Amino acid sequence: MRTLPRLLTRLILAAGAALAALGAAAQPYPNRPVRFVVPFPPGGGADVFARAVAPRLQELWGQSIIIDNRAGGNAMIGMDMVAKAPADGYTIGVITLTHGINASLFPKAPYNLVRDLAAVTIGVHSPMLVVTHPSLPVSTLGELVALLRTRTHSAPSSGTGSPPHIGLELFKQIARFEAVHVPYKGGAPSMIDLIAGRTDFAVSNLVESIQHVKAGKLRAIAIPSENRHPQLPDVPTTAEAGLPQFQLTNWVGIVTASGVPREILAAMGETAQRAIRSPEVHKRLSDLTLTPVALGWEAGQKHIETEVRRWGELIRAANIQPD
Repeated sequence: MRTLPRLLTRLILAAGAALAALGAAAQPYPNRPVRFVVPFPPGGGADVFARAVAPRLQELWGQSIIIDNRAGGNAMIGMDMVAKAPADGYTIGVITLTHGINASLFPKAPYNLVRDLAAVTIGVHSPMLVVTHPSLPVSTLGELVALLRTRTHSAPSSGTGSPPHIGLELFKQIARFEAVHVPYKGGAPSMIDLIAGRTDFAVSNLVESIQHVKAGKLRAIAIPSENRHPQLPDVPTTAEAGLPQFQLTNWVGIVTASGVPREILAAMGETAQRAIRSPEVHKRLSDLTLTPVALGWEAGQKHIETEVRRWGELIRAANIQPD
């Protein structure tokens, strides 16, 4: 006879747990703080993007956003945390072109970029810039290519497989010259050595080189984008300079774990777009040389998949191997 009360107790507890779960599911998203993982050190372009967008997201969601810098592993440590987080939308992360490149450069990574992560938005485009040390006797892209074909020069990057490295390989492939790639642990040290004359030219992230161009420490040659940049209106695009195939734009967005319910993912994407398009955030990003685009989550997912395919082809053709 004692088994009946125990059975009733278990049934009551199970029913209570089910009702609690149903109530939690019915609550609007978000109803608790959101963790925003930045898989890069503080101060870089991805971190700047996150810190520019987070306050507005916090206002729109009415919940705290906790920025969590988890750098390391070629930006894969932090991204792995996002991929393995519960699929509830309470962990989001910054994604950049680096992750699109990593998908082919590190095929045995602990996560699959396309399968294990879902785009919330592609927030900004981050232009690249071809720069040289002022000692090089060139002022146009044509003159630079002609010089690079005469003998081998050196070019720094922020690391093997980074956007500046991929930009260099694309430049070499299209313009048909050879160069010595010199990888550094970050964009700042690569620019320091270029300014010092220890390397010759670079395909740099604009955000990392523009201050040195404006100070006269580096010479801007061309922008491998469709349009000139408003902060460097006199610098031609690569198409204007005679190499229309040389197109490369870094980008920064937001992702979450795949499996997040579609309605929550759509709401997250819509709110992220509103945040990026708000006047104060738009101006802040533009002032930092970042171009707001605020793609929706579906367009963002297609963008990521396209970038993985595009740069995978270049990595295989150039036989780029991780350090």
